[in-house]
Amino acid sequence: MDLDNWVPFKSEFYKIALRYTMNWKLETEFKNVLFAISPNKYLIAKLVNPDALSNNSGSFDILVDRQITIHTLSGRLLRRYEWDFTRKLAYLIWTDDDTVTTICRNGEIDVFSANDDKPSFPPPMFGISPSSNNEIIACEFNEKTLYILTAENKFYCLRNFPNCHSFVPEPIITVPKQYQISCFTIIPPLYSYSGFSDIYCGCSNGGIVIIEEMKYIKFVEKFPISYDKIGSSAKFIKSSAGKKLIVVLDNLEAFLINSNFSDSASKIEIENKAKFKQIFWIGDETIGLAYSNRVILLNGDSNCVIPFPNSQEGVFCYSFYDEIRIITGDLFMSWEKVGSVLYNSLSKKQTLPSTLLYSAYEKREIDKFESDKIISHLINTDEVSDAIEFLLQFACSEVNSIIQEKLLKAVWYGKSFLASGTFNEERYSTISDRLKLINKFNDETVAIPVTYKRLNYMQSNSDDFIKKLVYSNNHLLALELAKIWKARPERIFEEWACSKLQNLAFDDDDMYEILYSKLKLCPSVSYINIAKSSYDYGRKDLAKRFVNNEKKLSRKIPMLIYINEILQALDLSIESKDPDLIYQVIFKIHEIINKAKSDPELLENSNYLFESTLTKSISKELFLIYIKQVDEDLYYKSLTFLKRQEEIGHLTIIKALKMKRLNQKITYFNVAKDIYASLKNKFYEKAMIRQIQLIDEQKLLAKATGDSSLVCTSISGTLFQLIYGDEHAMVKKFAKRMKVKDGLLWCITIKAKESKGDFIGIENLLKLKKKPPSGFKPFINVFVRHNYYRLAEELIMKETKDPFYQFSMLERIKSYTKAAEVAIKNKLYDLLPELVENSKDREVEVFVNNAMALLNKK
Repeated sequence: MDLDNWVPFKSEFYKIALRYTMNWKLETEFKNVLFAISPNKYLIAKLVNPDALSNNSGSFDILVDRQITIHTLSGRLLRRYEWDFTRKLAYLIWTDDDTVTTICRNGEIDVFSANDDKPSFPPPMFGISPSSNNEIIACEFNEKTLYILTAENKFYCLRNFPNCHSFVPEPIITVPKQYQISCFTIIPPLYSYSGFSDIYCGCSNGGIVIIEEMKYIKFVEKFPISYDKIGSSAKFIKSSAGKKLIVVLDNLEAFLINSNFSDSASKIEIENKAKFKQIFWIGDETIGLAYSNRVILLNGDSNCVIPFPNSQEGVFCYSFYDEIRIITGDLFMSWEKVGSVLYNSLSKKQTLPSTLLYSAYEKREIDKFESDKIISHLINTDEVSDAIEFLLQFACSEVNSIIQEKLLKAVWYGKSFLASGTFNEERYSTISDRLKLINKFNDETVAIPVTYKRLNYMQSNSDDFIKKLVYSNNHLLALELAKIWKARPERIFEEWACSKLQNLAFDDDDMYEILYSKLKLCPSVSYINIAKSSYDYGRKDLAKRFVNNEKKLSRKIPMLIYINEILQALDLSIESKDPDLIYQVIFKIHEIINKAKSDPELLENSNYLFESTLTKSISKELFLIYIKQVDEDLYYKSLTFLKRQEEIGHLTIIKALKMKRLNQKITYFNVAKDIYASLKNKFYEKAMIRQIQLIDEQKLLAKATGDSSLVCTSISGTLFQLIYGDEHAMVKKFAKRMKVKDGLLWCITIKAKESKGDFIGIENLLKLKKKPPSGFKPFINVFVRHNYYRLAEELIMKETKDPFYQFSMLERIKSYTKAAEVAIKNKLYDLLPELVENSKDREVEVFVNNAMALLNKK
């Protein structure tokens, strides 16, 4: 096995894991191209530097280079968008795994997706014509927030970028002009100077400005690079977690500092500045220096050189966990960190069991005697099992498919020398299947570099990774991965079917047969999203066929509504006997009926839906309950259709009561009267006649008194107002005409006098010889409310027909002895203990005890 591409670094090795020949065509010099790698490290955004284009440095292709493009790691083009190069670019960044965003110095934002061809253009941050003070100098995207520095030394932020509701930036702080800021970075709380989120700013005067907690300004004066200017092309480069910071100056002088300034800064030696291309981090401890033909790794006193073919044009490097990835104009290379044990084991100088077994496998046909000798040695020393285990481990760390195959064959060769039942064939099969899948990922047509260790790590977040495969149209790979990870495959089938619907070369019948032949292999698949996509692509018949395959009515009925199959939805909802589902259909029917009022083309369909709903018993009742609350006219129409005359009469009364004009009220009451007369409902007919008579009487009273408020009140309300206004003659006439009973009239009279505060008048009513028709209770209630307890007590004692009322009212006015007398007289003995307790009066207690003792003697 070839160990030439293994580079030692500290106690481990970096070995080349993958190499692609880039499929892109770079018409522009590599050094003039800006690159951005997606957060998942699988996509590259590429844009020619507008400054280089405007300065005419190098050669450019006008058609190709005036675009922003998105590529796989093998350079395969996924998306291409036009970009306006008359603008000055401030920032190129991936805001999530699928979205790349450009921010211009004038505040314009362009958002491009790797999943579709429709870019979005949010409103400019500082308006259409921003002032020169608002020109963006630098940006940083950190934890879903975009931080912005403008020419006036002012910091802003946009939270939840680029999905924010408003693209108006929120001011953070303005730095005094004595510190002219040229670049900045955000340091997380764990490693910052203050222990909170800080902004570290490069100051062109020399030194670093720290904005503690994004509020308080502190200038680091005694800094080793303090008197070197941190100019416009200088930059900060954070380590992965923000623990350390590299400051790169305009003259390519680089310094390393701890983010919390816990140690003095150290200079990073850049050997050949002419060939130097890039500086980057691997984790929080290792620094990579990229030159045109090598990458130098630095970690304390340790260093190593990773060589690659010379690229004079340029290099773009980045780290992905423990991998180093290098992109040139022609190549993509991935270097993976591995343990030294693997290297030592596979070295020809070593005689470990795994090396011996692999050697025996290679010699089995060339030199069978030597091969058998090695196997005999391994059997005698009982090392076959260890050799097999280590070869399996090495196969998992190898990405070269040819070497993988040899290692696995060596394992299979070795297992025949194990005792029966000791070889784990299931594990072997699992590793073999996973390696085959990994090779498919690593193929340049897919270009998602994955190692065995990384695949196992990603299983903890399997849904997200499978979703990314689906969105990039790698459905078969996603399905194979779901099978290995034992993830649910339904979403993969659904997305695959939806992607095929765009192919209009097949008619609906052929498309259905093609898709359904695969979809039926997954019994738990939902056809709802497929039906929706079919309908959205204008294939309604195909949508109906798919939705009919859906088994869950809670999904099926809403989709039938979506594709305008309302009657089928109504029938199924009634069949389900689920009120929620029925109401969903009713809401839609009501919506269609309302739309038909302004669109005559919908009228015929809306009438048919209306009649169909009312001819089905369950939907009819629920429909009436709903529209009674929200649509009075439709409710009236429904009652007319159903010929429910009595309910129409009731609705007519409600309408009459809502009318403001008297003639309209009378008209509706007359209509209601006629309806009840036709139904021979004497009670409601007489009620309508009485209501019409009331309005006529009120009109006469209003004319006589000049008080229009008498109209449209109840009989009781009219009498109250007349009594309150001392219109006694009119009261008698009105009460006589409306046949008001004396008891009711007396109650209204008492209420009116109470409202006027005429308590003498109330007492005078009691002085009449006859007992009041209303009884004494209305008087008692008035006297109690106004604390006339003596009068109240006299009247309470007269209400002998209701002893419980007597007792409760006497207790209320704290006439406890009288209350006790009533209770004893009427044998309400159970009430006495509570009465004694509430009274807290010794005399009451003695009275009750004596009375009860006397009763006991009898």
